[in-house]
Amino acid sequence: MRVQDTILVPQIPYFHTNSTSPRQLAKSMISLRSYIQRLYLVRCWQEYKLLFFLAIIFIGAVLYGHKSSCEVTPALVMGMYAGREQRSADDFLVITADNELLDLHHTLDEPRRMMIYSTLSAFYQAVPYQGAPAGEDPKAPAIRELVRKHPYMRLLSSHAMNAKEDYGQYLPWLLQYIRHSVKRDIQHLGIYQLHVHYDKQNLPVADYRKILYELESPHTK
Repeated sequence: MRVQDTILVPQIPYFHTNSTSPRQLAKSMISLRSYIQRLYLVRCWQEYKLLFFLAIIFIGAVLYGHKSSCEVTPALVMGMYAGREQRSADDFLVITADNELLDLHHTLDEPRRMMIYSTLSAFYQAVPYQGAPAGEDPKAPAIRELVRKHPYMRLLSSHAMNAKEDYGQYLPWLLQYIRHSVKRDIQHLGIYQLHVHYDKQNLPVADYRKILYELESPHTK
């Protein structure tokens, strides 16, 4: 027996167009039907209809993401995984609670960590906008581009930007939110800008940190 005879290669059933035998045609039909019944989406439809609809929605979202270059689908959109340009230095926002680095390291803390640092980053980027009479919210250009590509987002875009007077309420809210996240009474909150450079092993090395904001709990006054 030759080695290649022992390798089984699955093939999609096909019709024998050069055969007029009803028996051969019936056999091909049965084989094709059996193949279709083994398909993933067909089995989902037969056994788990909810999973079938979720799979269809996922496939549709991925195809739409590719067509519109909208990098919001969970996978398979190339721009979400493109490598970023290597930088020699960087700046990070750091939060301390009662002179200790804010510790939200657990996986279950990820939603709270994202809420804290994503809003803080947006607040810090909007600092020039707050003091400029004719300034523009830094999110405005990105939102306009999003609405241009996806017109159905127009109704939501009006709620995506804050008025200038709203920014004054952010830091007190952040203090209360962090106190709730760590489940303890924080008396002092510090927000710093940490500047780092990268060494030959591409590891960050802290150079200095600059105080941006300091907040005291209302209970300490």
